[in-house]
Amino acid sequence: MLSINKTYCWLFVIAILIQIPNVHFVKFADELLVALMTCLVGLDMLINHQLKKYKLLWIIAGIMAIYALYSVVFMSYNTPVAVVHDYIAQMKPFCYFCISYAIVPKFDASMRNIAKGACILNSAIALVCVITGTVQTVFFHVSYMGLVSMISFLVYLFCSTDENGKVEKTDLMISVAMLTIGLASTRSKFYGEYVMALYMLFMYTPGFAKNIKLKHVLAFVFAAAMVVVVAWGKIEYYFLAEAADMEFDEEAMQTIARPMLYAGMAMLLALHPLLGSGLASFATNASSTAVNYSEAYRTIGLDSVWGLSPSFDSFICDAFYPSLAQFGLVGIGLFVYFFVWIYKRLSLVLRLQGKVYYLIGVMSIVVVLIESVAATTFNQGAGAMCMMILGCIVSSFRARTKKEREDILMMPYKDTAALLYIRNEK
Repeated sequence: MLSINKTYCWLFVIAILIQIPNVHFVKFADELLVALMTCLVGLDMLINHQLKKYKLLWIIAGIMAIYALYSVVFMSYNTPVAVVHDYIAQMKPFCYFCISYAIVPKFDASMRNIAKGACILNSAIALVCVITGTVQTVFFHVSYMGLVSMISFLVYLFCSTDENGKVEKTDLMISVAMLTIGLASTRSKFYGEYVMALYMLFMYTPGFAKNIKLKHVLAFVFAAAMVVVVAWGKIEYYFLAEAADMEFDEEAMQTIARPMLYAGMAMLLALHPLLGSGLASFATNASSTAVNYSEAYRTIGLDSVWGLSPSFDSFICDAFYPSLAQFGLVGIGLFVYFFVWIYKRLSLVLRLQGKVYYLIGVMSIVVVLIESVAATTFNQGAGAMCMMILGCIVSSFRARTKKEREDILMMPYKDTAALLYIRNEK
């Protein structure tokens, strides 16, 4: 019988190490990684006759295949070749999660230390780039440096937490230091993620909502208002800036492309409400001139917008959510259900494994969902790492029956009062 656990663990480490080069220097690295993971699945099925455990992967691949068929037969926005390109791109993040979820990987002490070393390496590179002023040279954009810091934090914390949900004080401080490096990215999105991560790590108490009071609600509203005030410049820049009276400026023109993508999403959903406009039709690399320019842009009048036109379409892949227009309301509903399904399993994690694993899982979802507002993070290397982490965390509940899961949800939350620092005190 072929053991695939060790191979998966090494692929997990590789996924950490490619976070930096995948941004700017080796852009196909995550495609190569998912190809290797798919080969691992093939070997597991061929040699170990493991087919059923990949059920979730086959379900999602089947749904995506139906969309591909729909795109070719009933839609005419792009070519079959472009549809195949987009099929592969859209499957990537789900492959990372489903394969991790099916394998139920076990990291021994040696592999955990190697993974932690990879996180330290990434954080050290980020810190050196901040000190030397070479962030954009290495990371292409400061936002990617923030993502690398967040991923390093999540993975390091994941590999430092034992089976009882406890983490040593030294490892806790190192992980927070890794996260803090990301503040140099100066991105409002990262600031929000940073505050939420620290809140969940040091202040969050399971079940607090049951005892919530008016003063807590008012405090939350006030804090949210302050976040909006602080981030207003970025909000205005990304979504509300008007360029009607401006001279040509590339940064100013970017403020047009992104909101036009969201407007185009609404128009396509109005035209094709149920199943959408089909794969390779909108807001994806396959719908750009990199593969084949989609007719959808001409249909809804976006082919003359700077950054979305055939002559210059570099901002077609500027945000992930507009691409959901390709799947219609049915696809959007399935996308939401997928993350709700994951979160329900994180609720089991909270009761049996404590709040640290729960924090890592929730923050992985938060990072993917927030970053994808103004980037295609879900389909990139950082999104891949988040999906792998999620798959690893909830995989232990894969074999649980529905009745067992319901019984677990009836249990009280795991005692987390001394979850942190407990080893340090012994």
